[in-house]
Amino acid sequence: MKVSDFSKAALALTCAVILAACGGGSDDESGSLSDFSVAPDSSTLTAATGTPEGVCPPTNSSVEIFVFGGTAPYQVANSYPQYLEVSKTVVGKGESFTVRYLGGCLKPGVITVVDKFQRTATVEIGYEPASATATP
Repeated sequence: MKVSDFSKAALALTCAVILAACGGGSDDESGSLSDFSVAPDSSTLTAATGTPEGVCPPTNSSVEIFVFGGTAPYQVANSYPQYLEVSKTVVGKGESFTVRYLGGCLKPGVITVVDKFQRTATVEIGYEPASATATP
């Protein structure tokens, strides 16, 4: 089948218009990628002074993690649920989540956040025992 130059030009123009039309909108609409991160990306708690050596007791301490960029929804995965409690497993655009220390020494535990396009950001969470030796 022989295609005229006019038909080729019309087809090329149509393809260019279609490709240009899908480039607008925000990340959620167009699929364009923006920087993706979490803050803070690490946190370490140290057991209180006077705690027996090598012990990291349960505590009510927590840290709030903020998600920036990427494309929502974000999936939150906790690699150490016996030591850390995560307030949400799915986070929306502009939202944050809280990680609470449950006790037990941890060096470090990792919380992984995955965006809609499978990009990852990680938070390292540590809980260390009090120092074995006190300084006078």
